[in-house]
Amino acid sequence: SVESLHPYGALENATFKLEAPVPAKFVRVHFAQLSTEANFDFVTLSDAKGVEGFRISGEAKDIWSDYLDGSDIQVTLTSDPSVQGWGFRIDQLQYVPR
Repeated sequence: SVESLHPYGALENATFKLEAPVPAKFVRVHFAQLSTEANFDFVTLSDAKGVEGFRISGEAKDIWSDYLDGSDIQVTLTSDPSVQGWGFRIDQLQYVPR
């Protein structure tokens, strides 16, 4: 699992890397909880090549991301200088083996 600071800071730009335990065609993550300033602070998922495949902000619990190509996912939390939220907690990584 991986999670942001709680709460995250102003002007946050934190990146976390998650990797499937075996070579995979696709990967996705499960957010146990997510709380950011809606439409201003974002959690973005990108593949190993840096291609953005999923973006979310606001309030969510128990939600899966879309699948991204490959075995790796980069999770990036970015925020503006005003309101900070609780952040996020990812508790599962699901993958489709090659």
